[in-house]
Amino acid sequence: MRAYRVGRSPDDPNHVLVDLEFDSAAAAGAFGDRLRAIWAEAGPRLGLESPSARVIEVVETHAY
Repeated sequence: MRAYRVGRSPDDPNHVLVDLEFDSAAAAGAFGDRLRAIWAEAGPRLGLESPSARVIEVVETHAY
């Protein structure tokens, strides 16, 4: 992982979005697989509700 951002809903602070940046889709996919395994084992114990992960490709970005 080379960068991350964490955000949450102003209406529901328990709804969290974690945006992780990787050097490749393969690295992101491997991390996602490990994350899903952790969620399957520990998610209910940690109180996670419907965690999900997906790999997306950034097609454009710009900062002002």
